[in-house]
Amino acid sequence: MRLSKLIFLVGLALLPSLTQAAWNHDDYMKSPGPEEIPNPYATGLGWEEAFSQASEFVSQLTLEEKVQLVSVTEGLCVGNIAPINRLNFSGLCIQNEPMALEQGTYTSVFPAGLTIAATWDKNFAYQRGRHMGDEFRGKGSHVILGPSAGPLGRHALSGRNWEGFSPDPYLTGELFTETIIGIQNAGVQACAKHYIGNEQETKDKERQEQDGREAMHELYLCPFQQAVRAGVATAAGTVLLKNINNTLPLKSPKRVGIFGNDAGDCVNGMSYWFFNGVGNYEYGVLAAGGGSGSGLFTYVVSPLEAIKQRVGSDGTLLQYVLNHTAIIQDDSPNFAALLPSPPDVCLVFLKSWATENEDRTNLHAEWNGDEVVEKIASYCPNTVVVTHSGGINLMPWADHPNVTAILVAHLPGQEAGNSIVDVLWGDVNPSGRLPYTIAKEVSDYSFAPITNSTELFNSDDPNAWQADFTEGLLIDYRHFDYHNIDVRYEFGFGLSYTTFSMGNATVNPLYTGTLTTQPPAAQTVPGGNPNLWEALYQVQVAVKNDGAIAGSAVPQLYLALPDVSAQGNTPKSVLRGFDKVYLQPGETKTVTFDLTRRDISYWDVISQQWIIGEGEVQAHVVGAGITELEDLDSWRGSYCRSEA
Repeated sequence: MRLSKLIFLVGLALLPSLTQAAWNHDDYMKSPGPEEIPNPYATGLGWEEAFSQASEFVSQLTLEEKVQLVSVTEGLCVGNIAPINRLNFSGLCIQNEPMALEQGTYTSVFPAGLTIAATWDKNFAYQRGRHMGDEFRGKGSHVILGPSAGPLGRHALSGRNWEGFSPDPYLTGELFTETIIGIQNAGVQACAKHYIGNEQETKDKERQEQDGREAMHELYLCPFQQAVRAGVATAAGTVLLKNINNTLPLKSPKRVGIFGNDAGDCVNGMSYWFFNGVGNYEYGVLAAGGGSGSGLFTYVVSPLEAIKQRVGSDGTLLQYVLNHTAIIQDDSPNFAALLPSPPDVCLVFLKSWATENEDRTNLHAEWNGDEVVEKIASYCPNTVVVTHSGGINLMPWADHPNVTAILVAHLPGQEAGNSIVDVLWGDVNPSGRLPYTIAKEVSDYSFAPITNSTELFNSDDPNAWQADFTEGLLIDYRHFDYHNIDVRYEFGFGLSYTTFSMGNATVNPLYTGTLTTQPPAAQTVPGGNPNLWEALYQVQVAVKNDGAIAGSAVPQLYLALPDVSAQGNTPKSVLRGFDKVYLQPGETKTVTFDLTRRDISYWDVISQQWIIGEGEVQAHVVGAGITELEDLDSWRGSYCRSEA
């Protein structure tokens, strides 16, 4: 059984507050904020020891020292707070983070947050955070400007989506939290960013935004709520999307063709492109995105270099063409002369640049990448495509019969080549899953337009750069499911070199008595009402490795919550649990998901509370045995083909 579905009813004691007249969507979208800004002073609840130490320190400062403490001074870091020697305060070094210590030499450039999201692995998120923290501390940094959960990924074109994790707030919240814990366990302070609604780069400082309050709490604030509560692996982030006739792993091919401008080294070196404002570059592997979230590379292993090292001693004939123009020109004599007959396997490496300060203009592989795939696939019956990208790539060639395998490697950092070779030749069994949805057309993402019309740049209209989040909760897979839009590859999808199966899921209540719609009143602590985090239900499912090699399954728990929205835009399903389970051949493990009060609640804009809606809750556990895309289509209910 690949899909396990169960239904349970939530018994409630209805509160009078929920019997009020239906709210008006326009009223809450346009209602003004408070007349007075709340007093910034806090009592320190949950932070008593830190507040006590801070108060004692501040009481010893002169007025000049207080000003100095909240002022930036010059120094070697991105942000510098000068020392106060008489109080033994050594100052603060604040550094940019998302992939590396931006201004440090001899440092590591780690996989991007998007790559970690594709691992669906909380331990990898923690380990990446811990290693980053160790490296930052070793370089003298006190505060890391990261990790990032904003942008969440409202639109696929956003230039900084790669810095964060996923457009799903639950997946982002879990990995965001583990990253923060890892960083701070190394003795460095994390700075959760960007708060809130930082969903496009175009006019990022002049633009006005209007979020629905429901979406603000259920989407954009959720990861930060978990981060406050927490105290603010490259190959594993590679997703196998297609593998016809077990093309991968490669089985000692005697002739290997390598194509695409993403395969080799950068012509002028990686750091030249990332730190001299040059931006996109034609030749060289894309290992990181651009802007403050990038890093100063000590080294980068390109795919071509790693493949040479892999096959250099076994007599393999390696042929490559990295120039896209030479590939796609019908009359290119060099291409025909080099390859009079097709290699055993043709590896095509594509890339798509993304950076801070600008949004992407399209979702296709750049430098005519789609044409390159079509040309190679028309010639080579065994074409494997690898993409490196700062976000989603449309794949119009995905169904080409000669495209036998597709790997999405995201932004892998300095070990780009080694990590992809490990997957291609089977040293690592791919276990990544998509942290977003790949649609068929760019117009399918029109639910959340980027406000970037060139006509607006010369406009004097103060409302010209208004971004209204009118889609509410319906972004990414929530949008596609709700509107029954057929997609290329589903959120959460990914293949393995082995096969898995699941038993029947069970659900058990963990509470006694009757649930109330609102959480019991309690003193607010970091992360909100502590009763929101009380586990109310437990879901369990057995996962088995039915194949001949070891691998990791990624069971995913989705809930279909009662439709409580007055606008009728409640998502058909939402992610509420996931795990990564490593299994030897024939091994079975039981996976447990605890559902908290917040997991089964929605944000009520009238009572300004998390509320449990009355009605039926459907729970679906999927992802452990997905070998065909239809398995993922079936459970979501958007265009069900089966319930098997």
